[in-house]
Amino acid sequence: MSQYQILDWLNENANRAYPLKQGEARTLGGTDISFDKILLDANIVYTSGSLDLPNEATLDNFTVSGNTVTVTINGQTAFTFNKSTVTYPAYIYNNISLLVIGEEVLNVVNGSYAFDAKFEPSVVSDFRGAWKGVESITVEDRETELDEELTGEIIWEEGYQIGIAVPSNNQISIVANFVNGDIAPCGLNLFDYPEDCDEIIAFINGVTVQSNPGKFEFVPSGNVVIYEDSENHRIYIGLNFDPNDLCEHLLTNPSEPNVL
Repeated sequence: MSQYQILDWLNENANRAYPLKQGEARTLGGTDISFDKILLDANIVYTSGSLDLPNEATLDNFTVSGNTVTVTINGQTAFTFNKSTVTYPAYIYNNISLLVIGEEVLNVVNGSYAFDAKFEPSVVSDFRGAWKGVESITVEDRETELDEELTGEIIWEEGYQIGIAVPSNNQISIVANFVNGDIAPCGLNLFDYPEDCDEIIAFINGVTVQSNPGKFEFVPSGNVVIYEDSENHRIYIGLNFDPNDLCEHLLTNPSEPNVL
């Protein structure tokens, strides 16, 4: 998301209650200062180190003392910052959660402002116990056909024609394909074929032989020529055109005949 899109989102939030629920307190008590323009966004996180997750996350208190601003939310470590030194919009963290504060806070005079305003559920996350990740991995032994649980440190590595990817949803994707992972090394016995790396071609751009074992045959068509370099175990494929294979120049003036 670009910087402009982020600012558009925050500017929109300055005109509505979000991240507080609609209908909650919109001004600081006893003032005409809009709290909508002060609190622009939030990400309230509860972890195993937090207090018990409340039924609803609420903004309890907003205090200004000189340039020091303190925001209190139930079950959270207080958010404290110096309003004269931060850059707006200001991203204020406690130990894990986040508040986005607008520069309207510069107009707030000293005071302690009590709230009981509820946050939108969409900005509150309960991660207690959710950081454990994978608890166990079990594989089947090909010889015994029994399940065996892996223990200790497990390192995932790509293998022969096996690719490993971790997409954004934190799931491990294992893909078996001739174009993934490492190339089979010399000396690996393929289909009981003699272990001669100078003669074996396992696949070409993911295309395999049609029989097992089998062989690739390169058959040139018109204007294609194949050169063999046996000494270096290579082949070269080229084009073999002559002047009769090329079209003559097309005249662009419509008054002149086109001759091919």
